[in-house]
Amino acid sequence: MQVPKQILTEAVVRKFEPKATGRFSIGDTKARGLTLTVFPSGVKSFYLYRRVKGMPTRILLGHHPEMSVELARERTVEVYADVVRGADPNAEKRARRKGGLTLKNVFDHFIENRLELRGALSTKVTHKSRFETCFSPWANRRMDAIHRADVIELHDSIGRTRGKTTANRAIQLLRSLFNHASDRMKVELSNPAARLELFQEHERERFLKGDELPRFFAALAAEEDELFRDFFSVTLYTGARRWNVLSMRWADVDLESATWVIPAADFKTRRPMHVVLSIEALEILKRRKQHAVTEWVFPSRGKKGHLVEPKTAWERLRERSGLKDLRIHDLRRTLGSWQAAGGSSLPVIGKSLGHTQASTTQIYARLDLEDVRLSVAKATAAIKAASDKKQEVPRTN
Repeated sequence: MQVPKQILTEAVVRKFEPKATGRFSIGDTKARGLTLTVFPSGVKSFYLYRRVKGMPTRILLGHHPEMSVELARERTVEVYADVVRGADPNAEKRARRKGGLTLKNVFDHFIENRLELRGALSTKVTHKSRFETCFSPWANRRMDAIHRADVIELHDSIGRTRGKTTANRAIQLLRSLFNHASDRMKVELSNPAARLELFQEHERERFLKGDELPRFFAALAAEEDELFRDFFSVTLYTGARRWNVLSMRWADVDLESATWVIPAADFKTRRPMHVVLSIEALEILKRRKQHAVTEWVFPSRGKKGHLVEPKTAWERLRERSGLKDLRIHDLRRTLGSWQAAGGSSLPVIGKSLGHTQASTTQIYARLDLEDVRLSVAKATAAIKAASDKKQEVPRTN
Protein backbone atom coordinates (compact mmCIF):
# COMPACT_ATOMS: atom_id res chain seq x y z
CA MET A 1 0.00 0.00 0.00
CA GLN A 2 1.54 3.29 -1.15
CA VAL A 3 0.83 6.30 1.07
CA PRO A 4 2.54 9.67 1.44
CA LYS A 5 5.10 9.74 4.26
CA GLN A 6 6.47 12.29 6.67
CA ILE A 7 7.82 12.47 10.20
CA LEU A 8 4.78 12.16 12.45
CA THR A 9 4.73 14.35 15.55
CA GLU A 10 1.99 15.21 18.03
CA ALA A 11 1.61 18.66 16.47
CA VAL A 12 1.37 17.22 12.95
CA VAL A 13 -1.21 14.60 13.94
CA ARG A 14 -3.38 17.17 15.71
CA LYS A 15 -3.43 19.36 12.57
CA PHE A 16 -4.84 16.66 10.29
CA GLU A 17 -8.55 17.34 9.60
CA PRO A 18 -11.01 14.67 8.37
CA LYS A 19 -12.19 14.77 4.75
CA ALA A 20 -15.80 14.38 3.78
CA THR A 21 -14.83 12.30 0.74
CA GLY A 22 -13.32 9.45 2.74
CA ARG A 23 -10.42 8.43 4.91
CA PHE A 24 -6.78 9.16 4.15
CA SER A 25 -3.49 7.79 5.46
CA ILE A 26 0.01 9.11 6.15
CA GLY A 27 3.03 6.91 6.74
CA ASP A 28 5.71 7.63 9.33
CA THR A 29 9.28 7.92 8.06
CA LYS A 30 10.79 6.98 11.45
CA ALA A 31 9.02 3.66 12.04
CA ARG A 32 8.70 1.30 9.09
CA GLY A 33 5.12 0.25 8.48
CA LEU A 34 3.56 2.73 10.92
CA THR A 35 0.65 4.59 9.34
CA LEU A 36 -1.88 7.09 10.64
CA THR A 37 -5.38 6.88 9.12
CA VAL A 38 -7.84 9.75 9.55
CA PHE A 39 -11.50 8.77 9.13
CA PRO A 40 -14.38 11.08 8.06
CA SER A 41 -15.76 10.77 11.61
CA GLY A 42 -12.61 12.44 12.92
CA VAL A 43 -11.17 9.28 14.45
CA LYS A 44 -7.39 9.02 14.02
CA SER A 45 -5.98 5.51 14.21
CA PHE A 46 -2.46 4.08 14.10
CA TYR A 47 -1.88 0.94 12.03
CA LEU A 48 1.05 -1.30 11.25
CA TYR A 49 1.22 -2.43 7.61
CA ARG A 50 3.44 -5.51 7.17
CA ARG A 51 3.31 -8.94 5.63
CA VAL A 52 1.98 -11.60 7.97
CA LYS A 53 2.59 -15.16 6.78
CA GLY A 54 3.18 -13.77 3.30
CA MET A 55 0.01 -11.69 3.11
CA PRO A 56 -0.15 -7.85 3.28
CA THR A 57 -1.88 -7.13 6.59
CA ARG A 58 -3.15 -4.07 8.44
CA ILE A 59 -2.90 -4.32 12.24
CA LEU A 60 -4.62 -1.79 14.48
CA LEU A 61 -2.29 -0.41 17.15
CA GLY A 62 -4.49 2.22 18.81
CA HIS A 63 -6.21 5.56 18.46
CA HIS A 64 -4.96 9.11 18.89
CA PRO A 65 -4.83 10.93 21.32
CA GLU A 66 -5.14 7.93 23.71
CA MET A 67 -2.07 6.54 21.97
CA SER A 68 0.71 9.06 21.37
CA VAL A 69 3.02 9.02 18.36
CA GLU A 70 5.94 7.77 20.46
CA LEU A 71 3.87 5.00 21.99
CA ALA A 72 2.66 4.01 18.50
CA ARG A 73 6.30 3.69 17.39
CA GLU A 74 7.07 1.51 20.41
CA ARG A 75 4.05 -0.70 19.70
CA THR A 76 5.13 -0.96 16.05
CA VAL A 77 8.42 -2.52 17.13
CA GLU A 78 6.73 -4.83 19.66
CA VAL A 79 4.00 -6.07 17.31
CA TYR A 80 6.40 -6.60 14.42
CA ALA A 81 8.66 -8.62 16.72
CA ASP A 82 5.65 -10.82 17.51
CA VAL A 83 4.94 -11.19 13.78
CA VAL A 84 8.53 -12.26 13.13
CA ARG A 85 8.12 -14.91 15.83
CA GLY A 86 5.10 -16.26 13.94
CA ALA A 87 2.18 -14.54 15.69
CA ASP A 88 -0.88 -13.27 13.83
CA PRO A 89 -2.39 -10.42 15.91
CA ASN A 90 -5.49 -10.19 13.74
CA ALA A 91 -6.17 -13.91 14.09
CA GLU A 92 -5.94 -13.51 17.87
CA LYS A 93 -8.48 -10.67 17.71
CA ARG A 94 -10.83 -12.78 15.61
CA ALA A 95 -10.53 -15.54 18.18
CA ARG A 96 -11.38 -13.11 20.95
CA ARG A 97 -14.50 -11.94 19.16
CA LYS A 98 -15.59 -15.55 18.86
CA GLY A 99 -14.78 -16.32 22.46
CA GLY A 100 -11.88 -18.52 21.39
CA LEU A 101 -9.58 -17.49 24.22
CA THR A 102 -8.96 -19.94 27.02
CA LEU A 103 -9.51 -19.23 30.70
CA LYS A 104 -5.72 -19.17 31.19
CA ASN A 105 -5.36 -16.59 28.38
CA VAL A 106 -7.79 -14.28 30.13
CA PHE A 107 -6.28 -14.87 33.56
CA ASP A 108 -2.79 -13.96 32.31
CA HIS A 109 -4.14 -10.80 30.67
CA PHE A 110 -6.02 -9.97 33.88
CA ILE A 111 -2.87 -10.29 36.01
CA GLU A 112 -0.61 -8.40 33.60
CA ASN A 113 -2.96 -5.53 32.73
CA ARG A 114 -5.73 -4.98 35.25
CA LEU A 115 -3.64 -5.66 38.35
CA GLU A 116 -0.31 -4.30 37.10
CA LEU A 117 -1.05 -0.69 38.02
CA ARG A 118 -3.24 -1.01 41.09
CA GLY A 119 -2.87 -4.50 42.49
CA ALA A 120 -0.69 -5.23 45.49
CA LEU A 121 1.84 -8.01 45.00
CA SER A 122 0.13 -10.07 47.69
CA THR A 123 -3.16 -9.81 45.76
CA LYS A 124 -1.52 -11.19 42.62
CA VAL A 125 0.03 -14.03 44.57
CA THR A 126 -3.37 -14.85 46.09
CA HIS A 127 -5.09 -14.82 42.69
CA LYS A 128 -2.40 -17.02 41.12
CA SER A 129 -2.61 -19.51 43.96
CA ARG A 130 -6.40 -19.60 43.80
CA PHE A 131 -6.40 -20.04 40.02
CA GLU A 132 -3.95 -22.93 40.25
CA THR A 133 -5.86 -24.53 43.12
CA CYS A 134 -9.40 -24.14 41.81
CA PHE A 135 -9.18 -23.75 38.02
CA SER A 136 -6.19 -25.80 36.83
CA PRO A 137 -8.52 -28.40 35.18
CA TRP A 138 -10.17 -25.54 33.28
CA ALA A 139 -6.97 -23.68 32.31
CA ASN A 140 -7.12 -24.63 28.61
CA ARG A 141 -10.90 -24.52 28.37
CA ARG A 142 -12.38 -21.99 25.96
CA MET A 143 -14.28 -19.19 27.62
CA ASP A 144 -17.37 -19.85 25.49
CA ALA A 145 -17.32 -23.49 26.63
CA ILE A 146 -17.82 -22.60 30.30
CA HIS A 147 -21.54 -22.76 31.11
CA ARG A 148 -23.55 -21.84 34.18
CA ALA A 149 -24.24 -25.46 35.07
CA ASP A 150 -20.47 -26.08 35.07
CA VAL A 151 -19.89 -23.12 37.38
CA ILE A 152 -22.60 -24.25 39.82
CA GLU A 153 -21.13 -27.75 39.91
CA LEU A 154 -17.60 -26.41 40.45
CA HIS A 155 -18.78 -24.11 43.24
CA ASP A 156 -20.42 -27.03 45.05
CA SER A 157 -17.38 -29.26 44.52
CA ILE A 158 -14.91 -26.72 45.91
CA GLY A 159 -17.26 -26.04 48.80
CA ARG A 160 -17.22 -29.73 49.77
CA THR A 161 -13.48 -30.30 49.32
CA ARG A 162 -11.86 -26.98 50.21
CA GLY A 163 -14.46 -25.08 52.17
CA LYS A 164 -17.23 -22.62 51.47
CA THR A 165 -15.09 -19.50 51.74
CA THR A 166 -12.60 -20.80 49.17
CA ALA A 167 -15.48 -21.77 46.87
CA ASN A 168 -16.98 -18.28 47.10
CA ARG A 169 -13.64 -16.57 46.39
CA ALA A 170 -13.09 -18.84 43.39
CA ILE A 171 -16.44 -17.89 41.87
CA GLN A 172 -15.77 -14.21 42.53
CA LEU A 173 -12.46 -14.54 40.68
CA LEU A 174 -14.14 -16.34 37.78
CA ARG A 175 -16.78 -13.60 37.63
CA SER A 176 -14.02 -10.98 37.46
CA LEU A 177 -12.28 -12.86 34.65
CA PHE A 178 -15.41 -12.92 32.51
CA ASN A 179 -16.01 -9.23 33.18
CA HIS A 180 -12.39 -8.51 32.27
CA ALA A 181 -12.72 -10.45 29.02
CA SER A 182 -15.80 -8.43 28.07
CA ASP A 183 -14.67 -5.00 29.25
CA ARG A 184 -10.94 -5.03 28.54
CA MET A 185 -10.43 -7.71 25.88
CA LYS A 186 -13.66 -7.03 23.97
CA VAL A 187 -14.80 -10.67 23.96
CA GLU A 188 -18.52 -11.05 23.36
CA LEU A 189 -19.51 -13.42 26.16
CA SER A 190 -22.21 -13.79 28.76
CA ASN A 191 -20.97 -14.24 32.32
CA PRO A 192 -21.99 -17.68 33.69
CA ALA A 193 -20.79 -16.69 37.18
CA ALA A 194 -22.92 -13.54 37.40
CA ARG A 195 -25.47 -13.42 40.24
CA LEU A 196 -24.60 -16.95 41.33
CA GLU A 197 -25.80 -17.57 44.87
CA LEU A 198 -22.78 -17.95 47.14
CA PHE A 199 -22.44 -19.93 50.35
CA GLN A 200 -23.20 -18.13 53.59
CA GLU A 201 -19.95 -17.33 55.35
CA HIS A 202 -19.13 -17.01 59.02
CA GLU A 203 -16.14 -15.02 60.17
CA ARG A 204 -13.36 -17.17 61.57
CA GLU A 205 -12.66 -16.33 65.20
CA ARG A 206 -9.77 -18.71 65.86
CA PHE A 207 -6.79 -17.38 67.81
CA LEU A 208 -4.28 -18.76 70.29
CA LYS A 209 -5.73 -18.75 73.79
CA GLY A 210 -3.73 -18.57 77.00
CA ASP A 211 -3.69 -22.33 77.59
CA GLU A 212 -2.62 -22.95 73.97
CA LEU A 213 0.31 -20.54 73.80
CA PRO A 214 2.72 -22.73 75.84
CA ARG A 215 2.00 -25.65 73.51
CA PHE A 216 2.49 -23.46 70.46
CA PHE A 217 5.82 -22.02 71.65
CA ALA A 218 7.10 -25.40 72.81
CA ALA A 219 6.36 -26.81 69.35
CA LEU A 220 7.97 -23.75 67.78
CA ALA A 221 11.12 -24.21 69.89
CA ALA A 222 11.31 -27.81 68.70
CA GLU A 223 11.45 -26.69 65.04
CA GLU A 224 14.99 -27.38 63.82
CA ASP A 225 15.00 -24.80 61.03
CA GLU A 226 15.67 -21.34 62.49
CA LEU A 227 14.28 -19.68 59.36
CA PHE A 228 10.80 -21.04 60.02
CA ARG A 229 11.01 -20.46 63.78
CA ASP A 230 11.78 -16.81 63.18
CA PHE A 231 9.17 -16.42 60.43
CA PHE A 232 6.32 -17.76 62.56
CA SER A 233 7.45 -15.71 65.56
CA VAL A 234 7.68 -12.43 63.61
CA THR A 235 4.28 -13.13 62.04
CA LEU A 236 2.78 -13.51 65.51
CA TYR A 237 4.56 -10.53 67.09
CA THR A 238 3.78 -8.09 64.26
CA GLY A 239 0.30 -9.30 63.31
CA ALA A 240 1.25 -8.75 59.67
CA ARG A 241 -0.15 -10.74 56.79
CA ARG A 242 1.76 -13.86 55.81
CA TRP A 243 2.91 -12.64 52.37
CA ASN A 244 4.16 -9.33 53.74
CA VAL A 245 6.32 -11.11 56.31
CA LEU A 246 7.57 -13.61 53.73
CA SER A 247 8.67 -10.77 51.42
CA MET A 248 10.04 -8.47 54.14
CA ARG A 249 13.12 -6.50 52.99
CA TRP A 250 15.87 -5.12 55.20
CA ALA A 251 15.57 -1.82 53.34
CA ASP A 252 12.08 -1.38 54.79
CA VAL A 253 13.07 -2.21 58.38
CA ASP A 254 14.36 0.51 60.70
CA LEU A 255 15.77 -1.23 63.76
CA GLU A 256 16.61 2.08 65.43
CA SER A 257 13.07 3.43 65.36
CA ALA A 258 11.59 -0.07 65.74
CA THR A 259 9.42 0.39 62.66
CA TRP A 260 8.81 -1.65 59.53
CA VAL A 261 7.23 0.09 56.52
CA ILE A 262 5.43 -2.21 54.10
CA PRO A 263 5.54 -0.49 50.65
CA ALA A 264 2.23 0.47 49.09
CA ALA A 265 2.88 -1.88 46.15
CA ASP A 266 3.06 -4.83 48.54
CA PHE A 267 0.20 -3.97 50.87
CA LYS A 268 -3.41 -5.03 50.38
CA THR A 269 -4.88 -1.50 50.62
CA ARG A 270 -2.20 -0.13 48.23
CA ARG A 271 -1.02 2.35 50.84
CA PRO A 272 2.21 2.17 52.85
CA MET A 273 1.69 0.37 56.15
CA HIS A 274 3.75 1.34 59.21
CA VAL A 275 4.21 -1.65 61.50
CA VAL A 276 5.57 -1.06 65.00
CA LEU A 277 8.11 -3.65 66.10
CA SER A 278 7.76 -4.98 69.63
CA ILE A 279 10.76 -5.92 71.78
CA GLU A 280 10.18 -9.57 70.90
CA ALA A 281 10.10 -8.89 67.15
CA LEU A 282 13.14 -6.60 67.37
CA GLU A 283 15.17 -9.23 69.18
CA ILE A 284 14.62 -11.68 66.33
CA LEU A 285 15.27 -9.14 63.58
CA LYS A 286 18.46 -7.82 65.16
CA ARG A 287 19.82 -11.35 65.42
CA ARG A 288 18.93 -12.09 61.80
CA LYS A 289 20.45 -8.80 60.62
CA GLN A 290 23.86 -9.82 62.01
CA HIS A 291 23.99 -12.71 59.54
CA ALA A 292 22.08 -11.16 56.63
CA VAL A 293 23.61 -11.73 53.18
CA THR A 294 20.66 -10.79 50.92
CA GLU A 295 18.04 -8.04 50.76
CA TRP A 296 15.44 -10.40 52.23
CA VAL A 297 14.82 -10.94 55.93
CA PHE A 298 13.71 -14.52 55.25
CA PRO A 299 15.87 -15.55 52.25
CA SER A 300 15.47 -18.67 50.17
CA ARG A 301 17.26 -20.27 47.25
CA GLY A 302 14.08 -20.21 45.19
CA LYS A 303 13.33 -18.05 42.17
CA LYS A 304 11.90 -15.17 44.21
CA GLY A 305 14.86 -15.06 46.57
CA HIS A 306 12.75 -15.21 49.71
CA LEU A 307 10.67 -17.75 51.57
CA VAL A 308 7.44 -18.41 49.67
CA GLU A 309 5.44 -21.27 51.15
CA PRO A 310 6.03 -22.48 54.74
CA LYS A 311 3.30 -25.11 54.45
CA THR A 312 5.44 -28.14 55.36
CA ALA A 313 7.00 -26.44 58.38
CA TRP A 314 3.57 -25.25 59.52
CA GLU A 315 2.21 -28.79 59.32
CA ARG A 316 5.10 -29.99 61.47
CA LEU A 317 4.30 -27.31 64.05
CA ARG A 318 0.61 -28.18 64.11
CA GLU A 319 1.37 -31.87 64.58
CA ARG A 320 3.83 -31.21 67.42
CA SER A 321 1.52 -28.79 69.23
CA GLY A 322 -1.68 -30.74 68.70
CA LEU A 323 -3.30 -27.53 67.38
CA LYS A 324 -4.37 -29.14 64.13
CA ASP A 325 -7.06 -26.57 63.31
CA LEU A 326 -4.68 -23.60 63.58
CA ARG A 327 -3.89 -21.58 60.45
CA ILE A 328 -1.04 -19.16 59.84
CA HIS A 329 -3.51 -16.29 59.50
CA ASP A 330 -4.73 -17.08 63.03
CA LEU A 331 -1.41 -15.72 64.32
CA ARG A 332 -2.44 -12.30 63.01
CA ARG A 333 -5.80 -12.65 64.73
CA THR A 334 -4.03 -13.70 67.92
CA LEU A 335 -2.19 -10.39 68.27
CA GLY A 336 -5.40 -8.42 67.76
CA SER A 337 -7.30 -10.58 70.25
CA TRP A 338 -4.66 -10.14 72.95
CA GLN A 339 -4.61 -6.39 72.29
CA ALA A 340 -8.37 -6.34 72.86
CA ALA A 341 -8.00 -8.43 76.02
CA GLY A 342 -5.46 -5.88 77.27
CA GLY A 343 -7.97 -3.08 76.92
CA SER A 344 -6.83 -1.52 73.63
CA SER A 345 -9.49 0.31 71.65
CA LEU A 346 -10.72 -1.06 68.33
CA PRO A 347 -9.28 1.90 66.34
CA VAL A 348 -5.81 1.27 67.82
CA ILE A 349 -6.07 -2.43 67.02
CA GLY A 350 -7.29 -1.60 63.52
CA LYS A 351 -4.35 0.66 62.83
CA SER A 352 -1.80 -1.79 64.20
CA LEU A 353 -3.15 -4.49 61.85
CA GLY A 354 -3.64 -2.20 58.85
CA HIS A 355 -7.43 -2.48 58.74
CA THR A 356 -9.25 0.29 56.86
CA GLN A 357 -13.00 0.95 56.97
CA ALA A 358 -14.82 4.02 55.72
CA SER A 359 -16.47 4.65 59.08
CA THR A 360 -13.19 4.66 61.00
CA THR A 361 -10.72 6.12 58.52
CA GLN A 362 -10.67 9.56 60.14
CA ILE A 363 -10.12 8.08 63.59
CA TYR A 364 -7.21 5.99 62.28
CA ALA A 365 -5.66 9.04 60.68
CA ARG A 366 -5.57 10.91 64.01
CA LEU A 367 -3.95 8.09 65.98
CA ASP A 368 -0.30 8.46 66.89
CA LEU A 369 2.00 5.47 66.36
CA GLU A 370 2.94 5.60 70.04
CA ASP A 371 -0.60 4.52 70.97
CA VAL A 372 -0.20 1.57 68.64
CA ARG A 373 3.28 0.82 69.95
CA LEU A 374 2.04 0.67 73.57
CA SER A 375 -0.84 -1.57 72.57
CA VAL A 376 1.37 -4.00 70.62
CA ALA A 377 4.00 -4.03 73.39
CA LYS A 378 1.39 -4.85 76.01
CA ALA A 379 -0.13 -7.63 73.91
CA THR A 380 3.18 -9.24 72.92
CA ALA A 381 4.37 -9.12 76.52
CA ALA A 382 1.18 -10.89 77.59
CA ILE A 383 1.64 -13.49 74.85
CA LYS A 384 5.23 -14.05 75.93
CA ALA A 385 4.22 -14.36 79.59
CA ALA A 386 1.56 -16.91 78.77
CA SER A 387 3.98 -18.85 76.60
CA ASP A 388 6.51 -19.11 79.43
CA LYS A 389 4.23 -21.42 81.38
CA LYS A 390 5.80 -24.85 81.31
CA GLN A 391 3.98 -27.37 79.21
CA GLU A 392 5.29 -30.31 77.25
CA VAL A 393 4.57 -30.81 73.59
CA PRO A 394 1.94 -33.54 73.22
CA ARG A 395 3.20 -36.70 71.60
CA THR A 396 1.82 -37.66 68.23
CA ASN A 397 1.33 -41.18 67.02
